[in-house]
Amino acid sequence: MRIRTLLSACTLVLVVLTTATAITLYRSYEQVQQARVVDRLAADIVRAVFELHVLTSEYLLQATDRPRERWRDQHVALLTLLDALPEDLPEGGTDLLALRRDIEGLGTAFEDLFVGEPILRGFDSAAPADATWGNALVVEFLRVSEATVVAVAVLAQESRATQDAAERQAVTLLLAFVIGTVVLVLAMWLVVTQRVLQRIGLLQDAIRSVERGQLDYRIGLRSDDEIGEVAVAFDAMAAEVERSQKELEQFAYVASHDLQEPLRMVASYTELLGKRYRGNLDDRADKYIGYAVDGAKRMQALINDLLTYSRIGTRGKPFEPTDCGAVVREAIGNLQSSVDESGAQIVQGKLPMLRADRMQLVQVFQNLIANAIRYRSEAPPRIEISAERHATTWTFSVRDNGIGIAPEFLERIFIIFQRLHSRNEADGNGIGLAIVKKIVERHGGQVWVESQPGQGSTFLFTLRAADFGSPTP
Repeated sequence: MRIRTLLSACTLVLVVLTTATAITLYRSYEQVQQARVVDRLAADIVRAVFELHVLTSEYLLQATDRPRERWRDQHVALLTLLDALPEDLPEGGTDLLALRRDIEGLGTAFEDLFVGEPILRGFDSAAPADATWGNALVVEFLRVSEATVVAVAVLAQESRATQDAAERQAVTLLLAFVIGTVVLVLAMWLVVTQRVLQRIGLLQDAIRSVERGQLDYRIGLRSDDEIGEVAVAFDAMAAEVERSQKELEQFAYVASHDLQEPLRMVASYTELLGKRYRGNLDDRADKYIGYAVDGAKRMQALINDLLTYSRIGTRGKPFEPTDCGAVVREAIGNLQSSVDESGAQIVQGKLPMLRADRMQLVQVFQNLIANAIRYRSEAPPRIEISAERHATTWTFSVRDNGIGIAPEFLERIFIIFQRLHSRNEADGNGIGLAIVKKIVERHGGQVWVESQPGQGSTFLFTLRAADFGSPTP
């Protein structure tokens, strides 16, 4: 299954789960609110029935119009409270129709009291039939009142039970939603970890391997998702790069053998021609012969530099523990004649142990030191080499007191064949710093320069730190 489809399915499940939970919680909230309303109305109904009972007693004792009028108003208010009860009460609970009949029966019983004489008068008179009739009305009134109170109490109990059930349902639903969401998130995390992050790590390893020059590296991942397609495309690209690199190496072989041999012959015979006929020809002929010899030698040097540049990624050695202090000392030894001739003073600080290609690292320091000597000022060259740890990298610096570089040329000097000085001012093919840049980048670092004209230059580059990277003298 494609990763996009899988993530879309998980997202859809999460949306459906969230929507269903929200709808159910809203319904539970409505049930709780309704139960609270019913509970409050039930209490008001019981209170109203009690007040009717009090007004009835007052009327029976006083037989005045005031309790009669208040009783009727209170009875209408009681019916209004009954009408305010929700119509969609749970089935099998309180019968609202029966409850309303009972409350209306209270009104009928109370109105019957108004037809005859008051009960107390009946007891005072000699007519026992009136007392019996009044007592019967009171008993009926009390029966209806009691039945109404019991029904309302049951209604209140039912509303509280409904409220408790709705609250328990809401809590259970929230707990289930949280658990379901956590499980879904964990599942998505496992999918992303196993099907995305781990395989992205494979892609990163492959890119680093190709960057280090291991062009035969293949991921070999076969899957029907997006990352599998990227892996297949990467393997195809790596195969094409490897093929192109082999063709380049073949060209380099031709350049080093088939091209250099004629150049050596041209240079050798031109030198012989110059030695044999120097003085026998005019000055112009001697000058032309010198130009030819110099051009052939420069062509040989250029071909050798190009070969060196092209082989940095393909002919480099595997990285191994390398003592950078010993590397600098070897580079200085290779330049000993130039150091002695220029009177250069080289100060070497504490340098770390790293995993690197030792020979290429020697070439980096050798090129930077040679440049510091070549582009020196009138003062004797002073070169300071140091390193500083920054998190997972070491930053190396090679500082000199030479002629410096104008700001607009700070990026240009690392481009192959870019020269800032004529051949009369300085020798070289303009490829040394390009080689430095390519070697540093093969090691996963960066190189740059800080300089001002007349104030010297500081070349800086970074290399990955190793676990055993303690400074060594």
